[in-house]
Amino acid sequence: MRALLVLLIVVAGPMWAGCGSGSSKKDGGTDGGEDAGWDPPVFHQDVPYVQEVSTRLGDLEDVRDVVLDTGGTCHVATAAGVMLLDGEEWIALSLPVQGEVFDLAVDSDGVLAVAAQEGAVVDGALVEISAGAVPRFVGPRAAGGFWIAGEDLAGFFDGTYHSIFEDIGLPVQAVVDLPDGTWLAATAAGIRTPAGELTTEDGLPSDEVRALAIDSDGAVWAGTDAGLARRDPVSGEWTAFLGQDGLHYGDVADLTIDKSGALLVSTPMGGSVYHPDGGRRYYLGRNWMPADDVRGMARAADGTIWFATAGGVARVDQVWTTLAERAELYDAIAQERHVRLGYTSTQCHLRVAGDLSTAYSTDDDNDGQWTAMYLASQCFRYAVTGEPEARQNARVAAYALMKLEQVTGVDGFFARSIVPGDECEAKQQGSGEWHLGADGQWCWKGDTSSDEFVGHVFGLSLFYDLVADEDERADVARTLGGILGYVLKS
Repeated sequence: MRALLVLLIVVAGPMWAGCGSGSSKKDGGTDGGEDAGWDPPVFHQDVPYVQEVSTRLGDLEDVRDVVLDTGGTCHVATAAGVMLLDGEEWIALSLPVQGEVFDLAVDSDGVLAVAAQEGAVVDGALVEISAGAVPRFVGPRAAGGFWIAGEDLAGFFDGTYHSIFEDIGLPVQAVVDLPDGTWLAATAAGIRTPAGELTTEDGLPSDEVRALAIDSDGAVWAGTDAGLARRDPVSGEWTAFLGQDGLHYGDVADLTIDKSGALLVSTPMGGSVYHPDGGRRYYLGRNWMPADDVRGMARAADGTIWFATAGGVARVDQVWTTLAERAELYDAIAQERHVRLGYTSTQCHLRVAGDLSTAYSTDDDNDGQWTAMYLASQCFRYAVTGEPEARQNARVAAYALMKLEQVTGVDGFFARSIVPGDECEAKQQGSGEWHLGADGQWCWKGDTSSDEFVGHVFGLSLFYDLVADEDERADVARTLGGILGYVLKS
């Protein structure tokens, strides 16, 4: 064991970095000049790739649906009416109805249909429907025009409203029609058709059907409170699509088929995109949207996805980037929100959920270990790029690590973490082994572990080899020599 430890650090001679036959040696300090580079055995070609990036659009809340017109303009249904996005600003759409809007639809000609508390609107004109009826659903009709439905109405509008509610007799949540004119209506008692009803006995996961959609193959998709089902266009048989088949959440709120044939599934627990080739993507949480309760989705031809949620509207763009650009972003985030007293902290919190401006960091048992990992990344970055910023980041992290040994007052023994001295009393009343330093400036945590030792050796040796000047090398040699000596004595 002692022989192994001695091999780890050679404080009097050059240290090595790299791996295999391609390793290279630095035999002196670097100053950012010609000697500041490292020649890797293989050069990575940083080929651009697509990265999804989410943006919350405005401060709308309680958004019920989202559609894109033929020009790509986004329209959303809200409690205050229909809003359309003009640049980055939401503008109210002028309609012959006021107030609450429940659903939107756009047909292949770009005509907009609206289901509102005060009535149904198609192409800017109020539709004459059953007196007192409240439409809650609108959807394009394959034969032309729009389907309109609600608790006490169901029918289609092709210039004139034609009711089919008498054939159903139940509140209707959605309607679609097949190329042969056959309609299917979603109800709480299954799917109603001109020929009768379809229920769990026919293969539906539940009789509570909330949404319907028809894909490019002619298959009908039904969304229920217990999962999806697909009706084969040839055999007419229904096949359930549940959690074990890849459905992210069973309580389906809305279904949409985009122009590529992808199925968009909206639920109270996020939204998913199911592509015709079997690929799938699930979106949940504040990384993607203002609220998990997704009421509707839309997807543009370029892959941009729009989410209508209880907390507002989010757009997920397809952005071309490189690994270098992504690394630059993560380095900026690390410095802004994850560095505490020079230590790279994994204990980063938000005082207000979703508000990054309220971020703060606290101490962690492994502050030394994680700081050493970040130090290593900046050492490698500097060795390859020679960027002054990488050198400065590495230097701050290295001296933070060495400070953990200095504050204990015991040569070679380093702390797990430190906090300002005025926090020591509170720390000592909690868990862990906390000590106030001799000068009272710092409070340090003891009970150091072997993984922390490995982290110090790994990070500081890379700093010595790839970044440090002669004075910094001397500091590293003293620190690591003391740590190794303490371990050998123990």
